[in-house]
Amino acid sequence: NLAGTFENYDFLNLTGMTSWGQYLEKSWFAFCKKVFFGSETLRMMAIRNRMMTVGKSVVTGLAFNSEDVYNTIDYHPKEKKDIVMFPHRWDTEKRPEIFLKVAKKIHGINPNIKFIITTGRKDLRGTASMDEALRLQKQGVVDIKFALPKPEYYKLLANAKIVFSSALQDTVGNAMMESITHGCTPVATDEVSYHEYLPQNFLWHNVDE
Repeated sequence: NLAGTFENYDFLNLTGMTSWGQYLEKSWFAFCKKVFFGSETLRMMAIRNRMMTVGKSVVTGLAFNSEDVYNTIDYHPKEKKDIVMFPHRWDTEKRPEIFLKVAKKIHGINPNIKFIITTGRKDLRGTASMDEALRLQKQGVVDIKFALPKPEYYKLLANAKIVFSSALQDTVGNAMMESITHGCTPVATDEVSYHEYLPQNFLWHNVDE
């Protein structure tokens, strides 16, 4: 289990399908002998919401093959470029507005640092920060890569020095694991499960700091 209605920012909660999702989850938790979770943070969310008993839950982590991800591309430069990437979906629970805030502030100090937003979609949708991102792209503060194929995304990660995460719903997610595999330094919020696999000096508590 990598997500559920016991998370405030789960997709089902955000789209008004909480009740439907809870019936499904409760049936799983009632009839399955064991329920596997991607992180301790997620497991405790389910337990605190009284959706399951402690004895049924097991933390397994994320099934992630770093060797396959690394070898997807034959491009591994020895030197990184001054690139900061936002590796998540452009959705509310990922808080892209914080990435834009950081980009604006640092661009004013050092305009040579590139801030890149990537998406497999043809546009940015679903958040109020979409218009702001497009405006900042016109100003040269951020660069948005639309409809980006996976190999091209991995090449950007191979070039980037930093990936920045402000996500409120991420349980040992693929995006961060892919970034780390391709040599990026993660800078992430400490509000979700990142503290389970990242040292404290890679976590931020207040983005203004």
